[in-house]
Amino acid sequence: MRTVIIDDDPFFAEVLAQKLRSFGLSTVKIVSNLDELKRAKTKPEVFFIDYHLKRGNCNKLIRYIEKQHYSSSIIVMSANSNAPKLLESKNRYYFFPKSKFRYLKYQIYDIKENILRRQKAQNYIKAIYFSIIIAVIYFCLYWLINS
Repeated sequence: MRTVIIDDDPFFAEVLAQKLRSFGLSTVKIVSNLDELKRAKTKPEVFFIDYHLKRGNCNKLIRYIEKQHYSSSIIVMSANSNAPKLLESKNRYYFFPKSKFRYLKYQIYDIKENILRRQKAQNYIKAIYFSIIIAVIYFCLYWLINS
């Protein structure tokens, strides 16, 4: 699973990247703000975003990610356990307190499961579309032959 870490603390970002690699995730990029993310031009499956960045909070980043039509899961992290917790919306948003770093492994497994579920649903929808297209082509050929 490809990941992008967005955190303005380079030490924590590197520690997180090493931990994610130990779980089998590949870290595509570590960036510290929205401008760097725009220049990165990558399509990860998971974003790890620090809630409190030097240039504001993560809301602009999340809006940018949504606008770019990423289907990625987003994990918002904060050292402050009183930071607003995001609700799981469409199985994409998670809140992870940095103080509970040792539980990250379980959060990753949940995210992997959700990504697999979304991929299966997308494949199912593609199969339905393909079946409809085949049926329409068959109907058109039948109509042309019999008219």
